[in-house]
Amino acid sequence: MLQGVYRREGTVFQMYSLDMVSDGVINIVSGEADFVAKTMTFKVSQLKQAVIKKGA
Repeated sequence: MLQGVYRREGTVFQMYSLDMVSDGVINIVSGEADFVAKTMTFKVSQLKQAVIKKGA
């Protein structure tokens, strides 16, 4: 599930998100969705591998 921000221009939504998956990889996601034309495109890039410390 993406959680981020979006901006709507007419029927097109521009979406941006930073997400960390369970293995510690941080991804930046950008995409565009047009729910009228039923199209969606996304680009995902890995920013870095996060260090996850267990226990404190």
